[in-house]
Amino acid sequence: MAKDQPWKAKGLKKDEWLAQEVAKAVGAGKPWACETVDFSDPDRPPTRIEVDFPIIPINEIAAIEGNAGKPIYQMSKWWARRRSSVFRAMLLASAIKAPDDPAEAAKLVWDAYYGNFADRGWVSEVKKVFHLIPPLDLARAWTGKHRKGTQSDYDQALFLVGACFEGSGINVNDTLSNANFRPHPALGAILGWLKTHGADSPTRNAAAMATKLYQGWESRNQTTVKQLDMFELLGEGTV
Repeated sequence: MAKDQPWKAKGLKKDEWLAQEVAKAVGAGKPWACETVDFSDPDRPPTRIEVDFPIIPINEIAAIEGNAGKPIYQMSKWWARRRSSVFRAMLLASAIKAPDDPAEAAKLVWDAYYGNFADRGWVSEVKKVFHLIPPLDLARAWTGKHRKGTQSDYDQALFLVGACFEGSGINVNDTLSNANFRPHPALGAILGWLKTHGADSPTRNAAAMATKLYQGWESRNQTTVKQLDMFELLGEGTV
């Protein structure tokens, strides 16, 4: 009796079908957005790694990677002998805000591990190597779209920085004055970080301009700023 070959019914090769089935089983490839914390705030909420970590499933992946002879992610040479699957999970867990329910922390790290940040427009993939999308490109990609969509702190910060690049053709004040634009409580902190630690001089200069414009908006909209801080305290901040 011939063996079942479900990949043929879908017009796929066996390895393509298997990759799809594995991705489906672990929830891989979903567009993913995460909320970070302000590390300059001594009273910041904890990150997920400070609450819990999915040690068992990450160890299982690391064991598979260790026997594969080739790292899953092409960065391991920068991390000595640590498996790249491990430091990917550690970086995610260290940067993402912990949920209100501690029991959910490890699960959410695992969900984010297989998340698709490329579909968020934050990175691009070239031959299995991921590259951050430059702020100017990200800002131009948001041009003409509904500002209600830019809810995450990262989207908002990169949009404002990209808009402040020379020749961007984007008016930052149009966005700040848009009724559908609701600045994330962490936006100012991220702009300040990019002003100092941006990847290059044009990015740092653009971040400095974006910071100045945003601070001007804050000074003119103190009531709105207080409301946003209150939403954050109530756990209703956007992600």
